[in-house]
Amino acid sequence: MPWTLLLNPRVIGAVVAFLALAGYTVGIYEKGVHTERAKWQVIQAQAEVKAQEQARLTEQQTAANVAEVSKDYEKKIETLHRNYSAWIDTVRLRVPKRTANSLPKAPGTAKRTDAAAAESGSGTGETNLDGIAKSIAAIGKDLDDCSEQVLGLQGLIKTYQGKGK
Repeated sequence: MPWTLLLNPRVIGAVVAFLALAGYTVGIYEKGVHTERAKWQVIQAQAEVKAQEQARLTEQQTAANVAEVSKDYEKKIETLHRNYSAWIDTVRLRVPKRTANSLPKAPGTAKRTDAAAAESGSGTGETNLDGIAKSIAAIGKDLDDCSEQVLGLQGLIKTYQGKGK
C-alpha cells in the first residue's frame, strides 16, 4: 500500500508542486541576496571614490600649504643673504694700537724694557681687525640661516599636523 500511495498522480503532483514552490522561493531569495549585495557593493564603491577624492583634495591642500611655507622660507633666506652681502662689505673693525707701556699696569713681576716697548710700535694708528669682524658676521649669518631653517621646519610640521598658517 505505501507504494501505491507514492505512485498516485495527485501525490506526485503535490510533491512536484512543493518542490517547484521551494525552488522558486530559494531562487527569489538568492536573487534578493544578490541584488542586495550588488547595492551594497555600489554604495561601498561610491564611498571609496568619495574617500579617495577627499584624500586627494586634502593632499593637494597640504601640498599647497607646504609650498607656501617653503616659499616664505626661501624668501626669508634670500633676504638674509642679500642683506648680509650688502652689509659685509661695510664691516670695519679697528682698534687703536697700544704699546706695552701704554697698557695699565697689572700686578705682578713682569717687567718690560724700554727697548722692547720701542720695538712694538709707537702706539699710534689702528690695528685692522676686518677679517675677524667678517668671520664673526659670517657666524652670525650662519646662525640666522639655522634659525630660519628651524622656523621653516616648524611651519612644515604645523602644516602636516593640520594647524596650517
